[in-house]
Amino acid sequence: MFFVLGFFFSSLFLEIQASVISASEGSGGAQKDVSVDISYLLPEFEEKIIDLADKKGIPGFALGVISGGKTVYTKCYGARSLETRAPITPSTVFQLGSLSKTIAGTLMGILHQKGLLKLSDKVTKHLPYFDYEPEILTLQHVLTHTSGIPRFGFNALIEAETMDQSALFGRLQKAEGKCVPGKCYDYHNVVYGLSAPIAEAVTRQSYEDALRTYVFTPLHMPTASASFDGLMSQENRASPHQKTKNGYITCKTYRKGYYEVAPAGGINASLNDMCAFLAAHMGHSPNILSQTLLKTLHTAYTPAKDIFEKNPANLKRFKGSFYGIGWRILDYEGEKILFHAGWVKGFINIMAFIPSKNVGIVVLQNAETSFPWISAMTFVDAVLGTKGHAWDTKPVAYKPKGKSKSKGHFIKTKGKTKISKKPKLTKNKKVEKKV
Repeated sequence: MFFVLGFFFSSLFLEIQASVISASEGSGGAQKDVSVDISYLLPEFEEKIIDLADKKGIPGFALGVISGGKTVYTKCYGARSLETRAPITPSTVFQLGSLSKTIAGTLMGILHQKGLLKLSDKVTKHLPYFDYEPEILTLQHVLTHTSGIPRFGFNALIEAETMDQSALFGRLQKAEGKCVPGKCYDYHNVVYGLSAPIAEAVTRQSYEDALRTYVFTPLHMPTASASFDGLMSQENRASPHQKTKNGYITCKTYRKGYYEVAPAGGINASLNDMCAFLAAHMGHSPNILSQTLLKTLHTAYTPAKDIFEKNPANLKRFKGSFYGIGWRILDYEGEKILFHAGWVKGFINIMAFIPSKNVGIVVLQNAETSFPWISAMTFVDAVLGTKGHAWDTKPVAYKPKGKSKSKGHFIKTKGKTKISKKPKLTKNKKVEKKV
């Protein structure tokens, strides 16, 4: 472990008192009055991303830049399927993977805003059958990955595609917790999936219909869906691709398992859909996502050290990493960056924005490469004027001496979290993808 973070939680939302938050609009993270001219950056940025895509030999991508609430730049490259050679367009639908979490969190926030539920509600208020820590576990714990249930083994169950939602939740209730809900962080796709039946209980609609009613239609996301049928109904959809020794090939099938936990990874959308969604999170649909709601969704509730565990070199780049409600939050060069990545077999995507600059980017890719992450962070560096970070190479990992404490700009923590021994869930102990 590269550093130790303590956790202090309460049933009330944490208020982050720090200079970075103040500089980036405390009321919701968006700067409605800021207008940053980025037009001069785009020609060089396009040259870099096309060169990178060519070097990686990827099948294709769709990329959009949002500034001042408008999509000011799009670039679509390559084919949605190497078999058909049909081109990718801004309307091509991709499987989003964990970008779904930003949409799921937004739905629950809107339902909170409308008074249909509270984020502080106990899960059992809406799902009486779910008896894991019934007096403690809240919807906020579910949405911030602080349920206390360890993730080990559960992604394998999803990807095996042999269990439906009911069976997955049944297994979840038998898990041995690693801590009391609210006291530790563990990124958990199946737990996140609990937000679907909760939304269904309060809206009396299917999860997909609830999304359509409260998110997709109001935010003008006409090709977005939350089911395998919804994906297949779109003729203009990207196919997943797999890399072989002879280059990329088109996969014959799509992964279906994440539709059983749709809030975690089972939403489909196009570049046009996601640019509209990101603009709303940047404060440009206040009649749908109020500044108060955005503040709630964009607050750094818990340190999320997994971004450092996945790539220890990031300790040299980021002063802090946290999780909000459906969003990851980074402290980068004194700036607050909100982002989320998404993986499902054959796809890797990313979405990010800089609140203080009112600028954001969406990258959707029908292959599994680092292209979206490199493109997004290269763009962030261009906007901020940051020098010296080559995102296509890994710097030497920082190895602190002894036990260090992360102070960061967003939250200060002390002490250690006492964690019980790792529970035995399945025989599969291998490290799983977290996106």
